Amino acid sequence: MGEHLVKHGDGVKDVAFEVEDCKKAYDVAVSRGAKSILEPTTLKDEHGTVIIATLQTVSPFDLLPFLMRI
Repeated sequence: MGEHLVKHGDGVKDVAFEVEDCKKAYDVAVSRGAKSILEPTTLKDEHGTVIIATLQTVSPFDLLPFLMRI
């Protein structure tokens, strides 16, 4: 990460999109050629439940997360 900052400067490294249907967004993206990093996964704690999934973007170091609050 340090080398990346030296080369490219400050910037946004990770952007997450809140979606209505995480599995559907994931499935559509993968069916169109996106590379899966994390299949839809449910996370729960005392504050609630979310479903997350992650796809790789153009760079192998940049990821595109999806988030769905339940």
